[in-house]
Amino acid sequence: SCPDHACLVLASCPPHRRPNARSPAVTPLRSASVIDASTAPAAPSISEAELPAGWTVETNVPLASLVEHPRNPRRGAMDKIRESIRAHGFVDVVVAQAETRRIISGNHRARAARLEGHTVAPLVIWAAVDDSTAERMLLSYNRASDEGGYDRNVLLDVLRDLEATTAGLEGTLYGHDELERIVDGLDVEYLRFVD
Repeated sequence: SCPDHACLVLASCPPHRRPNARSPAVTPLRSASVIDASTAPAAPSISEAELPAGWTVETNVPLASLVEHPRNPRRGAMDKIRESIRAHGFVDVVVAQAETRRIISGNHRARAARLEGHTVAPLVIWAAVDDSTAERMLLSYNRASDEGGYDRNVLLDVLRDLEATTAGLEGTLYGHDELERIVDGLDVEYLRFVD
């Protein structure tokens, strides 16, 4: 395995991050910010065997070492993303292009995490792809979420169940007014129902 990073195999360590590479290397994993395991949510996990050939996985990657993709046309709801991170922590997987360190999936979550004081991404998948493929992936991830929708009945069941708890709708990014609009069969501006 790579002696300085979380890459499982030195040959799969992106060239710019290999030990003694001429280009700048990321901060070694052992130097990454320490996360208090007693309060931090568990980081997601993935096996490199599940990824395409040449792709790698690294944990606790400094957020400052990742680059927001300059050609991401998506404009995220930063206030909502930050609220979610405050409620649940930053436990999302980030997908980034290995050669450029540009984020393919997770641009807004990584920015929100930085703004909320987080210093590391718990898990980064380094995609060994060229620029064109990275842009295709970026656009496809954005477009796929645009095409999704909500089952009104399932959403109502979950919201009603949570509203009945001590915490209510806290941490859901939904408010009581939105729940009432859904109950009344009215549209909510940002929800697309497909039931």
